[in-house]
Order: sequence, then C-alpha cells, then structure tokens
Amino acid sequence: MRFDVILDSFMSAPDMTRCAKLAEEYGLGGLWIANNFNTRDAFVNFVPAAMETSHVRMGPTAGIPFELHP
Repeated sequence: MRFDVILDSFMSAPDMTRCAKLAEEYGLGGLWIANNFNTRDAFVNFVPAAMETSHVRMGPTAGIPFELHP
C-alpha cells in the first residue's frame, strides 16, 4: 500500500522542502499540491523540494487550464 500527502499551497518553500525530505525519509509515495490562483504555481512550488530529494514523487492535484500558458 502506498500513502501520499497533500500539501497546502500556501506553505513556504523551506517548509515544503522539509516535508518532502520527511516524506522521502519515511517512505511515503508522493506529495501533491493544488494549483491555486493566488499562490505560486504548483510546479514552481516543488522546485526547491525536488532539488533536495531523489525518490519521492511530486505533482499537482489539479490544474486550472485558463491560467496555464500553452
């Protein structure tokens, strides 16, 4: 069984990185974050965390199509 965690899109980059490191350390499957119109882009939010981890999966829970440039 795999467990994932959904993070709050209002978290700071250092807090998100800390959560990603803990998730990887404890063997969680992945981290998810919503793309919210008044926060940083979900993909941008994961950059600092991705730079500090190597195995935990990360991705958006949902995207807002009209906000994304093709």
